[in-house]
Amino acid sequence: MIITDQFGFLPKQLDLECSGFKIYCVDNFHETLKSIKETVNRDGFIYPRMTYSAVVNPTTMREIKRIPNSERPTLLYKLPPSHHIEFETDDIMKEKKELRRELFGFIMHLIGYIFGVRLQFHDWWFDGRTPFDSQHNIGITKKKLEEFLVHAINKFMSWEKEKQISFVNILYMHNRAPSYEWDWETFIIEYMVFDACWKFSGLGKTTKTKHENRINRICTEYKLYQKNDVIEKIVKLRNNLFHEALWCGEMPCTVADNDDFFVSYHLRRLNQRLIPALLGYNSTYVGSDWTCLGSHSFD
Repeated sequence: MIITDQFGFLPKQLDLECSGFKIYCVDNFHETLKSIKETVNRDGFIYPRMTYSAVVNPTTMREIKRIPNSERPTLLYKLPPSHHIEFETDDIMKEKKELRRELFGFIMHLIGYIFGVRLQFHDWWFDGRTPFDSQHNIGITKKKLEEFLVHAINKFMSWEKEKQISFVNILYMHNRAPSYEWDWETFIIEYMVFDACWKFSGLGKTTKTKHENRINRICTEYKLYQKNDVIEKIVKLRNNLFHEALWCGEMPCTVADNDDFFVSYHLRRLNQRLIPALLGYNSTYVGSDWTCLGSHSFD
């Protein structure tokens, strides 16, 4: 049995076939891409359209008059699909709804992680701004992408359902983090992702580890790069923000100095390396310098 679905919006012409699934572009991909590009803000994000309230005819649902002072950005909106996903399975009991929260969701959000964008199924909703430009500074070949996806899917299928759901949520929240505009908000979400990675790793089950030592310990366990002064800054900002509502010694939404401003980006890049590490994917990228602002090859 073949189960199909659609998701978007991935601004890349991608056609893959491996591990029993296919991903390929929708028929009108180029036309839709051109249309979306025209709406992208110069900062590389898609923003919600403006909406308003109105009095409508209850029979025809036609607008009678617009209600004054009701304009605002819409809370939820959809983007058109860019790709199909197909999966061949012998399990006739598998439903699309279940697959979306498990295997389909994992594949979709993992692709979003690779290309640094947020993705959703065609009839699900986005909220807030959505990145169109990649938020993941890596270069990856099609061969390497296929190799990584095959490895990741096999690993995912070996986990119990609880672990599968947890990892899908890690990917979802990590891909969502750039939608926040304040540095302290992004930091909170990325630390949430790190905390979820820590829980997922199971390291806390063997030995209790304080928050101040968790980054060093997980980096040691998974052979990630360590830079103690940056780690200490992450820990300090986390403690002050979570326990005292302080950001860089000030009120949240105040301007941070350059060193503190980049900490949320450092934490994001740390998480970007933790994700393949937790999937058991060994590569030079996993051990690369996550405090570096430059690009890396996903090797």
